[in-house]
Amino acid sequence: IVHPAVRPRILAAIDAADRDGARAVVIEAIKLIESGLAELCDEVWLVTCDPATQLERLIGRGTDAADAAARVAAQGDLTMRLTSSATSIIDTAGSEAATRAEVDRRLDLTLSRTA
Repeated sequence: IVHPAVRPRILAAIDAADRDGARAVVIEAIKLIESGLAELCDEVWLVTCDPATQLERLIGRGTDAADAAARVAAQGDLTMRLTSSATSIIDTAGSEAATRAEVDRRLDLTLSRTA
């Protein structure tokens, strides 16, 4: 229900960024590939972590353990399904600081190629 309503807003934001001369636009979307929005992207970054870490994080944010386990199981192996569409894979199993540093490094690299 939500995804069809979000698409026009994302497209409008991309157009506005283009008009404003933005060097990059980041689209954070759980269904980026399935919705066809990945076709608009020069790069697709897949952000992953192992199921145990994912479960621990969900429970740490207040999700009931059984609900968290059901969510993780329902997603199946996202990495396996989406790897072929990704231009970059970022494993977030480490600390938030390590993940942020890796994202910054890759963003700098990407922007240096378009400068």
